[in-house]
Amino acid sequence: MPEIIEINIPNVHSALPFKVGVEKKVLPLKYDCLETCGQDNFCTDCDNDLPFAYSAVPGDTLHLQFLLEDTFNLDPLNPTYGWNVDDTTHWLELDLMNADGTVALADITNESWMGQYVTGFAVGNTEGISWQNVNIRFTDLMLLRLNCEDFYFRVKVCTSSLDIPDDNLWLFIASAPVLADITAQASDWTGNMIVLTDSGIVLVSDGENWVVNPTQPVNGDYAWFVYQGQWHELIAGNWEKDVTYEPEYNNVCEEFRYCASVPFKKVRCEETVHVCSNPASVPAIDCNGTIYGTEPTQEVGDWEYSNCFRFPAWFELTCLSPQNEITDGGAVISETLTSDYVLQAVLPEVVARRLAAAFMIQGFTVEGMTFDSVSEVCKNNDEGNDWHVNIKLGKEECRGIGNECE
Repeated sequence: MPEIIEINIPNVHSALPFKVGVEKKVLPLKYDCLETCGQDNFCTDCDNDLPFAYSAVPGDTLHLQFLLEDTFNLDPLNPTYGWNVDDTTHWLELDLMNADGTVALADITNESWMGQYVTGFAVGNTEGISWQNVNIRFTDLMLLRLNCEDFYFRVKVCTSSLDIPDDNLWLFIASAPVLADITAQASDWTGNMIVLTDSGIVLVSDGENWVVNPTQPVNGDYAWFVYQGQWHELIAGNWEKDVTYEPEYNNVCEEFRYCASVPFKKVRCEETVHVCSNPASVPAIDCNGTIYGTEPTQEVGDWEYSNCFRFPAWFELTCLSPQNEITDGGAVISETLTSDYVLQAVLPEVVARRLAAAFMIQGFTVEGMTFDSVSEVCKNNDEGNDWHVNIKLGKEECRGIGNECE
């Protein structure tokens, strides 16, 4: 059962109207320290820190991004395979999990569930970083699958390599017309192959030197050129691109592991805040390491990641400031109404960093409103790892003359 406690809310800054008193809060369940999939880890050894879970309200989209190392695809820089769609070749599956570790719904990216729970997914690689996105539609129907209001998502990760049954396939990390033109150091590429394009000879690194591979390709063999992301066929001694070729793979994953997403909690009456970066202004990678907008090599539906998330917080309007701009003659030439809001929450540091990264993007929103200014995101807590953030936000509500506002 969820833990219900009384939280003393301190006045962390006398200049701001932080709520003071005692509030009863329903805390998320305490999760075991599961291995996370390259995401935030909320595990803590500090007794003063509170359990944390992102909030979920029916109608929300839960944006998941995992940063798992891709050891499955032949070329991780240009991945071909990712999430399971129709039980063909894949190395990732996603399960909806109850907080107690039991499976509520298995393999939800499969086409049989697509549209009911998942709106889209993709895999890709940006600047050498492999990423995997899934967007989840949180609905009352999903709640019926759960045995409580606390949940997370589990990724089943295939750790065995892609099985290529044909022995006439090759994988090259580089090529050069002749040996003298090779700049890659053999000591850095032990076991990897290169090809001399003038002769078609394949060399392999033995850890010290590039040496002729014992087996050489013959006409009709295919090779994947990593640096080009293309299949080639050896024709009359020359490697020619073949954009239509696709080998048959054995898709039997014999080795796999599990890792977990961040935890979520369905909220009823608790106060929450929804924060979202402006998707039109995000960089390729933000300062928190989140990856946006890169063209994927596997995509289904609405796959783009958005830094949008909901969490327990107090958020309220605190001040309305009318201002008039008046000429020397006393004529009013501009009337402006600005409003100040305060956002207060107790967060793990990783969530505070995510919040700060969202605020750095021009045009960010809080509860659907766009703000023109935001204060610092500070810890305000010397007795634990939690951040007691107390953030002031400002926006221009109205600008005009007389009773007409823009």
